[in-house]
Amino acid sequence: MKLKTDVLTSTNDSLMNEKEHLVAELKETRHLQRTYEEKCSELMKELTTITEEYQELKRRMISYNETTRNQSDKISKLEESLSNKTADFD
Repeated sequence: MKLKTDVLTSTNDSLMNEKEHLVAELKETRHLQRTYEEKCSELMKELTTITEEYQELKRRMISYNETTRNQSDKISKLEESLSNKTADFD
């Protein structure tokens, strides 16, 4: 009877130690999860900001290219007009 009690006490102590270890590991895992979620959230906000900046720069670049093309076309037409008028006077 004493041996059986000792075995059960030993088993109980072992299980309690394992439970304490698992509780400590769970706390650490939860802390790591919160840290991961916070960093992930920060990175998603940063990605959103960078994407918005990229889209704005892309719009500006397209606008600049169109303006440059329009000005280039106008210059070409004016040069052609000038050369035609110059040819008319010669």
